[in-house]
Amino acid sequence: LLPSAQAAAVRVASTYGTGVAGDVAGIAGRAETTRNAAAIVWRAVVQPFAAYAMAFVALMWLACAAFGAALNHVIFGRTVRL
Repeated sequence: LLPSAQAAAVRVASTYGTGVAGDVAGIAGRAETTRNAAAIVWRAVVQPFAAYAMAFVALMWLACAAFGAALNHVIFGRTVRL
C-alpha cells in the first residue's frame, strides 16, 4: 500500500508542481519588469521635482503657521495662553 500511495503523491506533485513553478517564474519576471519601470519613472519624472515639492510643502507649512499666529493675535489680542 505504501509504494502505491507514494507513487500517487509523486504523480500529483509533479502534475501540479510544474504548473505552479512556471507561474511563480512568470510572476517574478513581471514583478522585476514592473520594478525596473518604476525605478525609471522615479529617476526620470519624480526625483527631479522631489526637492521642489518638499520646498513647496515647507512653504505651505510656514504659511499655515503664520496664519495661525495672526489668527491667534486677532482673536486673543496678543496674549498667548498655553
